[in-house]
Amino acid sequence: LVDTYWVSVSLGTVSLAALGPALNLEDWLFEILKTIQIPVRTLAAQAVAAGSMGALRNTLEQSLCLAWRVGLFVAVAGTFAAPVLLSLCSVPPSSALFLPAKRYLVPRFWGTPGLLTLIVLQAALSGGFKDTRTILGLVLLGAAINAILTPLFIVSFGLGTAGAAWATSIACYGSALAAWAAMRRRQQPGAR
Repeated sequence: LVDTYWVSVSLGTVSLAALGPALNLEDWLFEILKTIQIPVRTLAAQAVAAGSMGALRNTLEQSLCLAWRVGLFVAVAGTFAAPVLLSLCSVPPSSALFLPAKRYLVPRFWGTPGLLTLIVLQAALSGGFKDTRTILGLVLLGAAINAILTPLFIVSFGLGTAGAAWATSIACYGSALAAWAAMRRRQQPGAR
């Protein structure tokens, strides 16, 4: 909502319309990639229930490694495939929507490693520790970062739709860092 508000207010209807196909592609990709949380949540719950912080650490190391590999692949491949993906969404290069949509989509692809990191850590927090309060805090933190950076990047720096996307991607990385810190605190002896 933050992106669409600031794009509509600052950049106009063409840029706002361009967010439609870009967000559709992003949502489709997210629906596929978020399935990583299912095994992470289960394995984290089993490890914590067994009192094995070593098993939890192993699960997190493997899951985060996979998240970063997949995330970087999506970032690189998505950067090159963006024109084709937008064409499949009926936005050919000749369309007025193409450039603002591509400028939004590519930075969002580069946010995928941060988003997957956040998903893995949230799954471990909720599955292993039943800690939904921290997850709510992470969501609010990401929303706050995005709400601050989006107008700054669009209006002050003049980055257009790319500014909105970079703000959202940076918010994902910020929340992922906070999730990592929360998980580190949970793994300390005696922490619950």
